[in-house]
Amino acid sequence: MKEQYTLGYASTSVAFVERRRLHRDGVFFLPFLSPGAKVLDCGCGPGTITCDIAKVIGTGGEVIGVDAALSQVELAGERAARMGATNARFQSGDVYALPFTDRTFDCVFSHALLEHLADPLAAMKEFHRVLKPSGWVGVRTPDWGGFLYSPQTPELMAAIECFTDRQNASGGDVRCGHKLRDYALAAGFHDVKPHATYEVFEPVWEILDLLIDQCAQQEHDDHVKALKDWGSLPGVLFSEAWVSCVGRK
Repeated sequence: MKEQYTLGYASTSVAFVERRRLHRDGVFFLPFLSPGAKVLDCGCGPGTITCDIAKVIGTGGEVIGVDAALSQVELAGERAARMGATNARFQSGDVYALPFTDRTFDCVFSHALLEHLADPLAAMKEFHRVLKPSGWVGVRTPDWGGFLYSPQTPELMAAIECFTDRQNASGGDVRCGHKLRDYALAAGFHDVKPHATYEVFEPVWEILDLLIDQCAQQEHDDHVKALKDWGSLPGVLFSEAWVSCVGRK
């Protein structure tokens, strides 16, 4: 199965991903990031979290962001230059064949990547390979099986199902989150600890605008209308379930 990044790289999708930051979305991994560490960020996207990692590890450390899309690598490099993050660099690469030798990194971090892969376990094995002995991996991904919606109307759920079916058809797994522990153990990690949290979108249009754009690209006008109508209701709730997992080599 050929993989395809479901969100794509339109301005709406990039803006949605650029909201992500280490101290909110990667806070679970902060205890494992120490000054002077060498860190790999897989699926770095536009580099917002990567640049935050660069601050935490300091100029004595180095973080390398890897992404399959050259456009995102370029955006991330521009961001690092603007922020003066001289200890962050970026390159394109294949998560199934990372361009690094064995035992290169103290930490490997990956946020919102594994759910887009046809073989998350293969990626976790690569994370294990490039880690130094006793190094730590930290991964985080949503699990659409645990999302909360209120009110849960048939029209909304049909639009959600349209999006999730598309991601699964593109080679991903929208219910990857609850499998992270199993992937980590199968890849050879020890001291594996999973954790789950919820993100409530406020305003709800932060997520609805993304889904509307995705449906519009597929010319699903009925779902576009359903999402707009639902978002205009008073007191709606759209809560995303996130699962994170850490493990030691």
